[in-house]
Amino acid sequence: IGIAVVGCAPEKTSLFNPDFEFPKESPIISEILPARGYLAGVNEITVNGQYFSGSSDSVKIYFNGVEGKVNTYGMNSLRVTSVADVIGDTVQVVVSTIGSEFFSNTFKYKLLSPTPDNDILDTGEKLYAPFYDADGNIIYYSSLDNTPRGFVKVDKTTKQKSMFFTLPSNQSFDKFVSAFVGPDGVLHGLRVNQTLTYKVNPATESRFGVGFRMPSGVQTSDLLYLNNFVWVAGTNRHIMRFDYNNPTTRVDYTLVDSVSYRKIYHRGDKFYLIGKTTTVLPGYEFIATVDIDGANEISNFQELYTISETQVETSGEIAGLFIDENDQIYVSLSNEPLKKLVNGSLETFYNGLVGKNITSVLWTDSTRVYTLTEPSGVPAGNSVEYAFKQLDMYNLKQYK
Repeated sequence: IGIAVVGCAPEKTSLFNPDFEFPKESPIISEILPARGYLAGVNEITVNGQYFSGSSDSVKIYFNGVEGKVNTYGMNSLRVTSVADVIGDTVQVVVSTIGSEFFSNTFKYKLLSPTPDNDILDTGEKLYAPFYDADGNIIYYSSLDNTPRGFVKVDKTTKQKSMFFTLPSNQSFDKFVSAFVGPDGVLHGLRVNQTLTYKVNPATESRFGVGFRMPSGVQTSDLLYLNNFVWVAGTNRHIMRFDYNNPTTRVDYTLVDSVSYRKIYHRGDKFYLIGKTTTVLPGYEFIATVDIDGANEISNFQELYTISETQVETSGEIAGLFIDENDQIYVSLSNEPLKKLVNGSLETFYNGLVGKNITSVLWTDSTRVYTLTEPSGVPAGNSVEYAFKQLDMYNLKQYK
C-alpha cells in the first residue's frame, strides 16, 4: 500500500488559517423601544445596541426567524418594522450583519396583533348592518354562501351565535344596511333606496312588515334610534324624524338644498352626516354635522370635509366614519385605508392596517372596534377584501 503525502508549499496560504479574524464584532441588542411592546407590523420600533451597520445592505433583523424590514440604520440604532403575523409576549428578535461571526444575542419582545381574530363569521358567511342590542350583544344580518338567512345574535360573553330572526323564504332580501332593536324588542331594518323601513317582532312574528314610510320622492339611506325617535337619512335633502310609538308622526328637515344623505351617525349633541351634492357643479361629497337640542330639533348644518368628484375617481367615495371617545373622527374611503380627520384634512392612520371601504364600525368599551369592510361600491379593477375584524384602537393610539 502506498501513501502519498502532499504538503503545502511554505510560501502558499492554507485554506485553514488559525489566525483569521472576522472583520466585525458580532451585533449586540441592548433594548427595543417602546419597551412595553408594540403592535406587529405597525409603524416602526427602535432597536438600540452596538456593532450594527452603517449600510442598509449589510444588516438584517429577524422576528422568530422571519425577516423584518430595516428602515433606518446606524452602528448603534436601527429603526425597523416587524412582521404583521408574528405575534406573542416573547417574540425572539435577533440582528445579523455581514462580516460578523455570530448573530446578535436573542432579545425577547412583546408584539401584539392590532386586528385580533374575532371568530364570528362562519366559512362562506357575510355580515351586514351590525349593531349592539341593549344588553351588549352583537346582532347582524347574515348571508351564508350568498343566501340571505336573517339576523344573527352573538352573545357578548360566550360569543355563541344563535338566530335572532330567521328570514322567511318569501322575503329574500339581499341585505340590510342598518338596523336596531327598539325598547319594545321590535327589530327595525333599512334597505337602501327604498320608500319605507321594515320591522318585525322576532318573538311573535315570522315576516317583516312596514315600519316607517318616507314622504313622496324620498328614498332611504340610513337610520338610527335616539330619544324615542327614529331618524332616517334619505335622498332629496331629507332628514326625517319619526315618533317611535306613532310611526305616522313625522317631521321632515331640509336644512340645505341640492344634497342627498348616505349615512347618519350620532355622538353627543350632534349628528354626523355623509352625503353628496346633487345639482351643484362641480359636484362633491361631504362630511357634515348638525346640532341636535334637548327638544330633539336639529339645525346648523356645517361641512367638516369635502372631496371633489375628481378626487372620488381616485380615492373612492366616503364609505363610512366613526367618532371615538375624544371626538376624533376616523374616515374610510372606498378605495383607501382608514384615515383621520384633522383640521379639515384627512391624514393617514396606520396605512394598510385595515381594509378599504369600512362601512360599519362598532365600539367595544372604547378600546376595540369591529370594522366591517365590503367590496361593494369599489371602482372596477380594485379588489377589497370582505372582512369583519377587531381593531385594537386603544393600543393603536397608546403605542403610536
